Amino acid sequence: MPGSKIIIKLKNTTMMKLYKFHGAGNDFLIADARRDTVNLSQEEIVHLCDRHTGFGSDGLMVIGNSNDTAFKMKFYNPDGTSGMMCGNGGRCISAYAAMTSANDERHFVFEAPDGLHESWIEAGPETDALGDCTRVVRLKMSDVKEFKKYDDTSYFFNTGARHFVTAVDDVDHTNVYANGRAYRYFDTRFAPEGVNVDFVQVRDGVLHVRTYEKGVENETLACGTGIVATALAAYMMGVQPESVENGVVRYAVQARISLLHVEFEPEKKASGNITFNNIYLTGPATYVGEIEVDL
Repeated sequence: MPGSKIIIKLKNTTMMKLYKFHGAGNDFLIADARRDTVNLSQEEIVHLCDRHTGFGSDGLMVIGNSNDTAFKMKFYNPDGTSGMMCGNGGRCISAYAAMTSANDERHFVFEAPDGLHESWIEAGPETDALGDCTRVVRLKMSDVKEFKKYDDTSYFFNTGARHFVTAVDDVDHTNVYANGRAYRYFDTRFAPEGVNVDFVQVRDGVLHVRTYEKGVENETLACGTGIVATALAAYMMGVQPESVENGVVRYAVQARISLLHVEFEPEKKASGNITFNNIYLTGPATYVGEIEVDL
């Protein structure tokens, strides 16, 4: 299998392999509990995800066996916290499941912290000159039944993780770290849990988004749940979508290094409320290499 191999050592953990993936630059380590004993402490997860003293990633995922679905997904932030969904992580763990499938499976139903998800390998694998292997993965996200509008250009959505989306005039020159941190820690509307923050600007029909992620406590190159929240907020702001066909709305969303697409079906209820059904996130998921963790 393509990719690089790195051997590192941790104290007080059993030997196992970790696999490095990134979804549009949002990078993760994957441990396979279907095969290895995975018993990482919060301290060890923090160490592995640290970009200076560990291997470095925006999160760590564990793929495990399930009685009813293809696999279980558990996601940890770099600070070791868990319990939330990660859209790019869901696409990457699906790419890993395809990579390790004996039958070249390309469709999965799996368990995640916010419920069941489906994923499809739509293209690939394709290997680049560096040996990195990319698949295009389409992931079905959870329906969104409610949201909160603060003004015409700012909304709150829970798309498997909590997101505040706000429009800006110049996303390239927005101080994502300082402004995102202010909303996350000091805006009482989001206390006590805090919030992820997505800054969006529309250019040439494309949503350009930058995200401050809590748990990472910094900007990430992409955030799957944030990209979905941004597309839903754009619809509520009246932004013209890339296409509308048979009730399906499609937006193109540019993260820092990759273009992704979000599709959904908005439904207006008799009460006047809008819900968002059949939400899909599509984009690249790339295998980088493996790490061997030993005593």
